[in-house]
Amino acid sequence: MTEQRRRALIAGLVALAGILVPVSTSGRIFAGGSHVAVTVSTTAAAGLVAWIASNQRLVLRLAAGAMGTIAAVAGSTVAAGGAFPRSIIDTLSNGLSDIVSARWPTPVTPAGVGLVALVGAVAAAVAVDAAAHRRPLTAIACSLATVATISVLSAPAGPPEAWTFGLLVLLWFGVLAATQQQQRSRVGTVMGLGIVLVATAVPIVVMTSDTDRYDPRERAATPAAQTSGVSPLARVDEWQSRQPAESMFTSTSARASRWRLVGLTRYDGRSWSPAADYRRSSGRLSATGSDPAGIEARIGVEITGLDAQWIPMLQETIEVDTEVMVDGTASGLLLDVPPVPGDRFGLTVVAPDVDPDQARVATATSRPTPFTAGFDPCPDVVELASTATAGAATDASRAEALARFLREGYVLDSEAPPGHSIAVLELMLNQTKTGRAEQYVAAFAVLGACIGLPVRVAVGFDATPAADGTGSIAMSDGARAWPEVEFQGIGWTTFDPVPSASNTTSLDSGGEQAQSVNDVRPSPPTTAPPTDEPTDTVPPSDEPPTSLETRSVGSTTVRVAIWTSAVLALIGLYVVGTLGIKRRRRSRRRTAERPEERTVGALLSAMDLVVDLGGTVRSGATDRELAAAGARLVGAGSSSLDLLAERATSSIYGPMPTAADADSAWAAEQEFERTAPLAVGRWRFARSRLSWRSIRRGVR
Repeated sequence: MTEQRRRALIAGLVALAGILVPVSTSGRIFAGGSHVAVTVSTTAAAGLVAWIASNQRLVLRLAAGAMGTIAAVAGSTVAAGGAFPRSIIDTLSNGLSDIVSARWPTPVTPAGVGLVALVGAVAAAVAVDAAAHRRPLTAIACSLATVATISVLSAPAGPPEAWTFGLLVLLWFGVLAATQQQQRSRVGTVMGLGIVLVATAVPIVVMTSDTDRYDPRERAATPAAQTSGVSPLARVDEWQSRQPAESMFTSTSARASRWRLVGLTRYDGRSWSPAADYRRSSGRLSATGSDPAGIEARIGVEITGLDAQWIPMLQETIEVDTEVMVDGTASGLLLDVPPVPGDRFGLTVVAPDVDPDQARVATATSRPTPFTAGFDPCPDVVELASTATAGAATDASRAEALARFLREGYVLDSEAPPGHSIAVLELMLNQTKTGRAEQYVAAFAVLGACIGLPVRVAVGFDATPAADGTGSIAMSDGARAWPEVEFQGIGWTTFDPVPSASNTTSLDSGGEQAQSVNDVRPSPPTTAPPTDEPTDTVPPSDEPPTSLETRSVGSTTVRVAIWTSAVLALIGLYVVGTLGIKRRRRSRRRTAERPEERTVGALLSAMDLVVDLGGTVRSGATDRELAAAGARLVGAGSSSLDLLAERATSSIYGPMPTAADADSAWAAEQEFERTAPLAVGRWRFARSRLSWRSIRRGVR
């Protein structure tokens, strides 16, 4: 193996390492990090394919890069639960939307993981090929672009870790060193190092100095189907009160089970509402709980009377056989068009394997608070939550203590005023100590969120086995609401905070009856899905609404200005530096003291232009061979090049040139520069002025 080939291979491997470092931090994007090893492995495989084919022709290199990229995406999506080749298509069509349309941390979906693998594989293939062909700045740019992409997609996680930039700087210097040639200009080396330092400093300063980092999720459009409507929690009583009871849906599962219709993950002080991060999915749900174990089972569902836009699902559901929108916690399957009686759907379920001993000491996951911006519970509610869970040693025991506190210390009263605003809940918790089931469920979720538990409210139905034994049926009087808490390695766990119907003894409430508060139940109910806007059931507030768009305009403008300025500064540095180096070298040659040096300098300057235009000159070529190489490229200026070659040869082997001879040589060089644009085109000539080819590997 030649020294040049060995250097090329080393440079390619170092450039590949510069891509793997940012790809290894992609776990900052998703709710789980199990996919990182697979993504890094597939990215490395794509880079190695490009590395092996780096000494082939361009067509073969392109084919190898494309094959490696496809294999990387396919491997990553299949490992994340997708199916080949459908998941590759989903990656291209839905990968970005799966990430940016979900609230951070993004659920692990095949399309989302595939997008990260796609970015890494493309960057690895290009960087390896560029480094192997002595284009270090292109390889470094690919690495920096990967860093920027991962950083933007994981914006809420904060600035990237310092170690990643430290390691990347070392790798970038390694790429420059491995691609350095024996006759490399020291000026070019210093300039390349300067660009690396500037390219590193700009993102570090921008991403670490601004705590309000740009997040593309802020610009993601909410699905058009989500319009203003009543909280599903407010519909439980309406479903239960239907006389006679109606069949809502049937399933082919013959066991009694609880079906979830939707999860409510946001509370604004007025109502619990569905998630704001619904995104389109091919039907495969991310595993947010324990690892599934056992054999997959298919369950059929038929809608009979359910008037909502969600499909009922079991907790163990991992896939639905139709395209739906799913939220970040996979709590609800939202359709574009509400289902009608007779619609059928298929679910794939796998029962999770949960160890009872593990469940008793489980640790809660770290999810963002469900309280929306602008709402904070009053100190009395926070203190009550702390009092109710005092002495509990684990998150699981705190959740159970909270449920027991409500279940045993309060009274269920189906005649209490409806609603679950914070005013109603405070009245129930601190004064009347009686309330509806809806209010105990909402109170558990609020109190749990006050002590840091990841909570959500689920709305659904209890299904019972059908009389004919062919499946199960969910009736309208089986509508239920219940709170859930998410634990590591277990998933979402149900708790029961509702007092029993027989618990009717009077408590120390001073005999007060529930008072009417500003929380009116809407009528008639609607089945419209969620939105970020307040529900129509809430009276208008005296405070003017605060627009998220308005609040973010200033910081977004500043970020755009900073990035624009940084890019313009880099471009300006490159242009000024390149033109300055060339002008200084040309001036030094033209003002040399001895006429023979000035004469040779004229030929060298002409050859620099030939090299910048894409011409190839052999090391050790004679002056006439250099002129012939330039003539093949520009044609029209060949006579000027012949004169320059003759004068340069005479200055070494013939009579010493005079000052007049040197001046005529430079006149010929200027004539060559004047005629060159006519031969190659003015655009190509202008680009050659900013080329670094002559600085890096021109004639010495």
